[in-house]
Amino acid sequence: MLRALGRLDECRAELRTARGYYETAGGGDLLSAQQIASLDADLPALTAVLAAARAAGDHEVELLALEAMTRIHTAAGDDAAAGARAAEAAKIRPLAAHLVTEADRDLA
Repeated sequence: MLRALGRLDECRAELRTARGYYETAGGGDLLSAQQIASLDADLPALTAVLAAARAAGDHEVELLALEAMTRIHTAAGDDAAAGARAAEAAKIRPLAAHLVTEADRDLA
């Protein structure tokens, strides 16, 4: 919600708090990792999240990571990479459609 309202600093702080909680509890939270990497336009972090999501079979995070990577590559003018990521996202979308809305994809 904070991200949708444009309150990005608050959004980052809340995501980092959630991430810290899960790490302290001995688990991971791929969704918060994806959201932080997306907010920061951090391609290396998104690449790591994508690999972890695929290994875990987490199609929601996989799709969101691919959407974020597509957006970042497009903004950088790397049409080939953007197209490749968009094609990957299109293949995953049916598997995560019940979890990821258009609004989620726009914010990825």
